[in-house]
Amino acid sequence: MQWPTYRYFEIINGKFSPAECNQIIALQKDTDPVFSELHDGAGNKLRDSHLFWIRRSEQNNWMFERLLAIGREYNETYQFELCDEISTAQLTRYTEGQQYGWHMDLGAGEASLRKISMVVELTDMASHIGGGIEIFYGDDINPKVKLNTGDVLVFPSFVMHRASRVQSGVRWSLVLWLNGRHPFR
Repeated sequence: MQWPTYRYFEIINGKFSPAECNQIIALQKDTDPVFSELHDGAGNKLRDSHLFWIRRSEQNNWMFERLLAIGREYNETYQFELCDEISTAQLTRYTEGQQYGWHMDLGAGEASLRKISMVVELTDMASHIGGGIEIFYGDDINPKVKLNTGDVLVFPSFVMHRASRVQSGVRWSLVLWLNGRHPFR
């Protein structure tokens, strides 16, 4: 299949209200944080954050269903082969000095099946200095993506992106992936 168009990402504005964003952040109270630190081949810190894995339940099904609908609509352009289920989301907390350097959401094992990535901005820009998400286009284009509370960023999982370093405060985001049954071919 040939794509009729290609965009590095799409922003779906205001899909979650501030109250819903706070409700999503509160889900971390039901699970233990996982300190996530990854290093690149040279030993530099690539990722530094706290993760909370949120399993789908009757209590939070509304959030998964809304994001699944957004992902399906986005996929009308690309026609990636997708599974019909999302069972887990990653709630991420970045505090002062934390970040996640340039990466793709593809990887080995289960991560090789990722087709569409979605990031929900849960905190207001006033709650932190620095932080936020950037998309890599090349050296000549500003990579910063402006997201407001409740906005959803959607992009193919092979797009390079990063969560820039938080200088102060706390930034929360919700990340999930729509998977296929097979890796990209």
